[in-house]
Formats: sequence, C-alpha cells, structure tokens
Amino acid sequence: ISFRNNLRKLLCTPFLTEEPWVIEVRREGRAVVLDVVQEAKPQPLCGPSAWGYLFERLCTDRGEGSSSPSSDSVLAADPNDEFCGLFALQLGRHSVLLAAEIDAASDDASGGASAGVSRLQPPDCFVELKTTRLPATEAEQGWFHRVFALRTFVQCFLVAIPKVVIGYRSREGAVVKIDSTTPRELCKAASAHWQYQVCFDFGLRVLDWLKEKTEENTLYRLSYSPPWSHVELRAVGTVSCNTLRTPT
Repeated sequence: ISFRNNLRKLLCTPFLTEEPWVIEVRREGRAVVLDVVQEAKPQPLCGPSAWGYLFERLCTDRGEGSSSPSSDSVLAADPNDEFCGLFALQLGRHSVLLAAEIDAASDDASGGASAGVSRLQPPDCFVELKTTRLPATEAEQGWFHRVFALRTFVQCFLVAIPKVVIGYRSREGAVVKIDSTTPRELCKAASAHWQYQVCFDFGLRVLDWLKEKTEENTLYRLSYSPPWSHVELRAVGTVSCNTLRTPT
C-alpha cells in the first residue's frame, strides 16, 4: 500500500542516483505500507513548484462566468487540495494499492486507448500536466530526456495515464509552448538514457526485500543517499540496518 510518489522514487533510483529520498515503512499483517515522510515545516509555493501548480490550475479552469484565476489567487490556494485516485495494480507477484493525484481528465479520444469513443472512462481519460524549462542547450535537452522524461514516464505508467500535456516555460516562468505526448513516446525518445525494465526490476527486488525484512509493530525508514550504491532499511531507534544494492 503506497502513495505513487514513493514508488516513483524507488523506480527512478537506478538512473537518478543523485537524488536522495526517505520513505517510512511499516508492516500490517501481510501488507507492507509505504508512507510519505512529511517535512517538518511545509515549504511555501515558489519558483518552479509555483509555476507548475499555476499551470495546472490554468489548464483545468473552465472560466464559467468568470475570468481565468490570477496567479495571486492560485498560489494562495491550498496545494494539498487535490483529486486522488485509488488504483489496484499488479507489480510482478505483488498486489499493490496505490493512491495517486490526478491532474485532469479529458473527453478527447485521441488521448486514450479507446480512439473514436466520445467520452472516455478512467484511466483512459486521465491527463498528466507538467511544466519544464524549454530546452535551449544540449545539456538542457539531456536533462529533459534523462530526468524529466523518466520521472514523468514512471508516474504515468504506474496508473496507466495515457496522455501528458507539457507546458514549456521560459527562464522567467512564462509558458511559451504547449505540447502533448504519451508515456510511450517519452520512453522511446529517452532510450539512450534509461530503460524502464531496469527500473521495474529494481522496484520488484525492493518490494520482495521489504516483505522479507519487515515485521509488525516496528516502524522502519527506507532511504537512499548519494553516493551510496545501495538502499538502506533501518528500524527507527536502532543502529543496525539492512542494505540492498542498486543496479550498477
């Protein structure tokens, strides 16, 4: 049982080795529960986070009887106010219940698997909304394929979201181009930088390992911190830990 963001962190680790993370883990009967480690003091929306949230609000505002919301009114809203879907999926031999924020839904049949249907059903109607800087250099293009495409692909693949709308922004945060794509197209374009099968194989190894190493009535912390070549599982309040190597 988990939030999608936890599995995204796990699955991206083989290729995003510079990104540290911590996940709380506990055992409830036969189920392993992965929980988000909350920040001690939530950070206010600013910079790219604010631009992404504003882009989502502007894309989904219908403007019925009023003008589009101002940036001030959007950023004053609660960013934790979201539509959350609950998904049942199978990862290898593991049955997973996954909670995931859904950015938007569309009636456009071209965005889903059921082309020609006037009103799509979940998850074919779901749309992932993303913003990123418009790549202007070879290094920025490399980051787009190596990091942005991988994160977005894993997010969408886990809950079968078929369409991604990307708002490309300037350095000042203004959206200068909007494009739509699919997780499969992102994966194909980034094949020189990462392979999705490596990500999912590693994720399955971690889930197998957690089932083996965790016990009820104990709170654990699962973590990765560069330049480690492994993930670490430690019972809270203890010194000893278990480790599992990441792919090399």
